[in-house]
Amino acid sequence: SALQKEMGRGSEVICIGPSAEKLAQISCIITHKGAAAGRSGLGAVMGSKRLKAVAVRGNQEVPVADVARANRIRQQHIDELRQVKWGATGFWDLFHKYRTSGITANSAHSGDSPVKNWGGIGVVDLPNLGGLTGDAAIANQTRQDTCWRCVMACEGILGEGKGAYKYAKGLRRLEYETHASFGSLCNNTDIESINMANDICNRYGLDTIAAGAVIAFAIDCFENKVITLEDTDGIQLTWGNHRAMVAMTERMARREGFGDVLADGIKKAAERIGRGAQEFAVHVGGVEPGMHDPKFGLQGAREQAMARFQMDATPGRHTQHAFGREALAHHLVN
Repeated sequence: SALQKEMGRGSEVICIGPSAEKLAQISCIITHKGAAAGRSGLGAVMGSKRLKAVAVRGNQEVPVADVARANRIRQQHIDELRQVKWGATGFWDLFHKYRTSGITANSAHSGDSPVKNWGGIGVVDLPNLGGLTGDAAIANQTRQDTCWRCVMACEGILGEGKGAYKYAKGLRRLEYETHASFGSLCNNTDIESINMANDICNRYGLDTIAAGAVIAFAIDCFENKVITLEDTDGIQLTWGNHRAMVAMTERMARREGFGDVLADGIKKAAERIGRGAQEFAVHVGGVEPGMHDPKFGLQGAREQAMARFQMDATPGRHTQHAFGREALAHHLVN
């Protein structure tokens, strides 16, 4: 970036994109061209302050009281991770090869991933998982990479998009939340379209969980005749129509046409549309929930929903109480 060239080697930048500059309430802050502080519209906070980016540079080491002991604990943790089993393979091998994209297919059929805007059933509506598999996610991968100081090196970098979707090389490989939000949630199994939607979100600075969820909401409204082609700029928003999904994601990123209605998230979009759209609006306190169905937990759907999405200062997080013990055991075995 221009700031990195100005500040020199070793500098790092976090920045917002055009979506945040236009105050989209599902916009986020991007670093490393694809890592995001994605939830709760943080990009719009920077955009409202007319703050485009923050750059830092430094070379100080993190002080450690006992380096030798820290290294021993680190190695012990690595050894333990290598012993953890995950289905037919090991946790380490699975995540090193696929990272979280390796669980998308199983999650879509186990009941963990939401399907068709939370109203579908994976084994019924997505019998052929296609592009939701880990192998599909890495099909266009050209090299592996790693986050700072991580020994697992499970990051993947893709080559140039193929077929109908010409995203530029260097795109970060999909992770589970993006894979599911633009995949099972939209009843879509076309991997290149999901990569393209991810690229649009990275370039414009949109939260991929929220963006995919808003598209699924819009499809549900269209399928149920709450909105029509006249509303959607002529885009046929139907389940699995990946071309329509990508086209509407781009309009949403630019706040153009019907995309402007969707750019502030599901709650605001449902209010703007009216006509009963609220019936299809899945959100928690105005935030689109992460891609884990609370019903998957075996401790009771209501308790899981509260623990997973509601009992947090920033609702809708998939990182809060992700699994009950029984559900986790099921996920690891299957």
